[in-house]
Amino acid sequence: MRLKNSTKNSVIGIITLLILSVAGLIVTKILIGTLGAEFNGLNGLFTDIISILSITELGLSTAISFNLYKPIIDNDTEKIKSIMLFFRKCYHIIGSLIFILSLLVTTFIPYLVKDSSLANNYIRVIFVLFAFNSTISYFFSYKRCLFYANQKEYVNTIIDFLMKLIKHILQIVVLVLYRNFVIFLIVNIIVTFINNLFIYLRSIKEYPEITIKDAKEDKELEKNILNSVKSLAIIQLLNALISFTDNIIISSTINITIAGLYANYRLIINELNHIITIIYNGLGASIGNLIAEGKKEKIKEIFINLFYLSFFLGSFVATSIYIIMEPFVKIWLGSKYLLPNICLFLMAINFYLIIIRQPMIYYLKNSGNFKSLVLPYTIEAILNVLGSLILSFIFKLPGILLMTFISSIISTIIITYQIAKHFELNFKNLLGKHLKFILIVIINFIILRLFFKYIIISNKYLNLLVAGLLCLVIPNIISFIILIKNKSLDYLRSILFKILRKKVNYV
Repeated sequence: MRLKNSTKNSVIGIITLLILSVAGLIVTKILIGTLGAEFNGLNGLFTDIISILSITELGLSTAISFNLYKPIIDNDTEKIKSIMLFFRKCYHIIGSLIFILSLLVTTFIPYLVKDSSLANNYIRVIFVLFAFNSTISYFFSYKRCLFYANQKEYVNTIIDFLMKLIKHILQIVVLVLYRNFVIFLIVNIIVTFINNLFIYLRSIKEYPEITIKDAKEDKELEKNILNSVKSLAIIQLLNALISFTDNIIISSTINITIAGLYANYRLIINELNHIITIIYNGLGASIGNLIAEGKKEKIKEIFINLFYLSFFLGSFVATSIYIIMEPFVKIWLGSKYLLPNICLFLMAINFYLIIIRQPMIYYLKNSGNFKSLVLPYTIEAILNVLGSLILSFIFKLPGILLMTFISSIISTIIITYQIAKHFELNFKNLLGKHLKFILIVIINFIILRLFFKYIIISNKYLNLLVAGLLCLVIPNIISFIILIKNKSLDYLRSILFKILRKKVNYV
């Protein structure tokens, strides 16, 4: 049943994500077509600001879900009720705090929107609507963790999917008929409220015995949960500074229109990142169990295999971003919404670094070595924010993306050192692999870029199709040729054959 639920969660998660991604692309196209790139820039900017303010959550939902596992297995209803009571109390405080912080930020929000044609008070109203949408989620969403802890995350996913699909349809209607961004955001607020209300009501129906009214406070339990949150809080704060500051810097130092162009690329890359996260989340528990067994040689072997798997995945996805993104954006939005090639190159290579770090990060987290990530994340966050601010005035957008690359490289080296130290791996050998892998990715970039430079396909749809097929084939062939004698290729082949066998069985 556990395997069945996990598989169900993953499959439903990926399918709904893909459908919503397509719907999101359509909404963005219509938003730009009806209101312009400036509003799309505001949409991306304010989403990132709210994401930074939401760090006040500090990983509480993760800690709560973790503490629910045992009482659910033991059928300890009273303890579950105590946990949910504490969760509700915390989320009500967090929701209120986020809204108060948002109101304080509202006073200087126009200064983060450079060269805007909109009135300052109008910009403030828009931001308050974004903040209100985020806030209302915290007053109902604490019930979500009951489904997650019971391995029924698919219940949340299905309700979220249906409501978001309805939201996208309504927002398209609003944009086409009224061309009004305020009404567009009000639709978002209403649907968010109904979405969380449905999950709240479904949890009452599914778990009628879990009521908050007669729940008792457990001070010792609350203390333990808060203590467990501390180890995640710093990492979450640093992650927010790394992930959500680029758009703010672009908007405040360059202009909101460039931020809008960047947001289009970010939208696609973020959806790819969600898929990558689903894949690695599926490996998380397995890594934890492997480390718990304590078989050092097996732990090392699986890590190296996952490292190579991440390289193949990262090489394919990064090359696809670099080669496919441009023809896709031309079809999706038009040539005037393209960014310079150097920006695309840096975004692709930065995303490769995100993927190649995943096995290292999951190994450190699942072995309880959270503190090992604090130093690299701190250095990366400081360099990314300060360096991007400086380079944005000199090199504009390429400078910001270059600093993201430099800070990410330094952080990756430190994380690699931590992995080598904790799991008795050869640090120099791992660094050599990193260098070799990045060179292979760049070779993929150059080969395919030269192909499309000298072989011009006039039909834009055929051009996109050919680019997709070449990205699927060329990076993997080059990687296999260069790494043909490596033992990890046997592991990768076995995974590929297992996937193919499952596909055949389904057919």
